[in-house]
Amino acid sequence: MVAQLLAKHIGIPAEQVEAFLRLSHAQIYANADYYELVKSLNYDLLVESLNDVRRAYEQHLAGLASHLRDQHGYLGRPMTAYTLGNWLIGFLNQPHLLFKIVDIHRPLSREMIETSLPTILEILGKMPNGAQEWQRATALLSLPLCIQD
Repeated sequence: MVAQLLAKHIGIPAEQVEAFLRLSHAQIYANADYYELVKSLNYDLLVESLNDVRRAYEQHLAGLASHLRDQHGYLGRPMTAYTLGNWLIGFLNQPHLLFKIVDIHRPLSREMIETSLPTILEILGKMPNGAQEWQRATALLSLPLCIQD
């Protein structure tokens, strides 16, 4: 199920996503095809629409945090709308640090990531500008978080 969701938003075949998901974290971050996809993101559009993503997250993040707490017992502090938008831009600025995304998300189980991802992508779809590119970027940078390593 997660492979189809990621494939839809990244814009690649589900079989390619499934192949990525069979890699280890070390392998995906060393994979040239994965990095080509990351480099193909429209960085300028993402930066232009950063305020829109912050507003979208501001409106909907509390519900996602409640879901994580109620359904998964997550008691950690969720990212703010400001931080969540900025981390994606920051990692795209420094692609050699993409591997740190996995470390940052260690407190979250793969199940939590996979069940939250549709909601996050839906939130991004409500943006007036840049929605599709934010969905694509989020799906692409979230893909390694769905690897069972």
